Amino acid sequence: MSGRLRLVLTFDLEDWHQIVHRRLGRPDWDQPHEAFERQIAAVLELLDELGVRATFFVLGMCAKNYPDAVRELAGRGHELASHGFAHVPVHRQSEDEFREDVLRSAELVEELGGRRPTGYRAPAFSITRAAAWAYGVLAELGFAYDSSQYDTPRIRNRLHAIPDEPYALVAGGGREIVEFPIAVGRWGGRRIPVGGGSYWRVLPRRTLVAALRGAAGPEKAPVLYFHPYELDPQPLRV
Repeated sequence: MSGRLRLVLTFDLEDWHQIVHRRLGRPDWDQPHEAFERQIAAVLELLDELGVRATFFVLGMCAKNYPDAVRELAGRGHELASHGFAHVPVHRQSEDEFREDVLRSAELVEELGGRRPTGYRAPAFSITRAAAWAYGVLAELGFAYDSSQYDTPRIRNRLHAIPDEPYALVAGGGREIVEFPIAVGRWGGRRIPVGGGSYWRVLPRRTLVAALRGAAGPEKAPVLYFHPYELDPQPLRV
């Protein structure tokens, strides 16, 4: 145990086939797919093996198709948070559309998990400079924290000068919300996004481990994010 890093482990609970088939215009995009159940089983097996609990940012349209999976996560003591409902980037929504999307997700998560979620993560980390108003909406809806900031060049118009550690911000009306940014490490004097996603698929293991060790500390716990499909023991096919 002494050699293990202190990390915040999170998953975006979404169905790869649901999202990809919708982008391709497939008529079956909103139907359950057998691969998801296999992926969730792999995730739960890993968490049990590690003896840890995680935070799951639940996508509403995924929870609608797989309610039993959400109930099981809650029953095992994992935290349920909101990932919105329809996986539409925040900067493509109006404030009213965003409020409705988040509320719809939060209500479904509460119905399935028994508790109102207090955390939120935007699809594709899309609370950008053009959508900073989203923090005010989240605070208004009673959310205590957000985890939508990732200092990666893949996100256009992203917020800059983001602290490496959790930080509080005033989101309007005097309300405060805490931001938990995704882990960014340093390698050779450069900042490297190492919190998850494609970076874990292309960066050498040695680089990832070194960067995460540099980002961690006695009072620091880097935030990682994954998806169920990344643990699928079988190849993903459309």
